[in-house]
Amino acid sequence: MTRAETTTIRYRTRRSWRFDKRELFSLVKPPWYRPPASLPLQAFLMLSTYETEIRVRYHETDGQGVVHHGNYAYYFELGRTELLRASGRGYETLEAEGIQLVVADLSIRYLRPARFGDVIRLRTTTTEIRGARVLHAYQAYVDDTLIVEGTTTVACIGPTGKVQRLPSWLTE
Repeated sequence: MTRAETTTIRYRTRRSWRFDKRELFSLVKPPWYRPPASLPLQAFLMLSTYETEIRVRYHETDGQGVVHHGNYAYYFELGRTELLRASGRGYETLEAEGIQLVVADLSIRYLRPARFGDVIRLRTTTTEIRGARVLHAYQAYVDDTLIVEGTTTVACIGPTGKVQRLPSWLTE
């Protein structure tokens, strides 16, 4: 791999890694996502990914022992919370600054069922940070099998409930 084929990416944690650009895009987008051609590559370089494991509990399943579809929204919230915590600040920091992140859009695509006792590996990726919103993509795996894909858009609101820009430390 030549130097021209790689890009150094600085995450908010100030660490840097080298990625092949083609590999970078395959890691952070769900298969059905196509970025608008008008957006420059730089708009997609402030990315962050975090993986967490969730063991399916009995109360999260239906009568057939399959995870109820509504629980995946909860799992996505858990992934976002852990991603923010892993970046060095948690929701407590946002709330202390009078900021709340609310879900404005949620999309889930179910591919295979998860069952009671399975360990779900959830990969949460920040795909875009712009203005007052943050877009996340999710992939949930049982063993190495992809079972669920999804996206969310969260909006930043202030104490009065009005939309406001994200704090600068979150967009760095």
